[in-house]
Amino acid sequence: MSEEHVLVRIEHLFEQLLHEVRAIRREVAPHNWSMQLTLYTGDDMSSPITSLPLGGSAQLVAQLLENGQPYVAPAGAPPYTFSPSATTDDADVTIAPATADVTAGAVPLSQQFLITDSASDTVGTPDDITVTATAPDGSTVTETVAFTIGPAVVTNTFGLSLAFYPAPAAAAAAKQ
Repeated sequence: MSEEHVLVRIEHLFEQLLHEVRAIRREVAPHNWSMQLTLYTGDDMSSPITSLPLGGSAQLVAQLLENGQPYVAPAGAPPYTFSPSATTDDADVTIAPATADVTAGAVPLSQQFLITDSASDTVGTPDDITVTATAPDGSTVTETVAFTIGPAVVTNTFGLSLAFYPAPAAAAAAKQ
């Protein structure tokens, strides 16, 4: 067996050992489960919002975190589906499953909710949405996002009127 072949074999064994050590660490390390909840305008993930416009809507995105990082199932882990549910105690705010993905695939659509406020709500009202889910180890994870009801979104309407006047040179030529 050549020296190069021995080095390749040692490297392969080392990678397998490292994989096993990481798996053991995951099993023995305590899991700290949490969720990241973010409200976005209903069209894209450009920037999070903290206020829902009166009579408007927003999209709530829930992402499961393990030790502060987005959860990624380890290889060989039993199947797990993150299925959060969202609730609010404000009768003027409704929550429904989202029908459009504002994350461009970064977070599954099943983890997004459409939040809609009624036009009869009160501006300045603080509200909370609580999201609950079961973590892969069977424990319950609960997080709450706070927001306020802001003023209604004002749609600006602009008008344009045009008036035609003869050019000064044309007016002088017409007098001659």
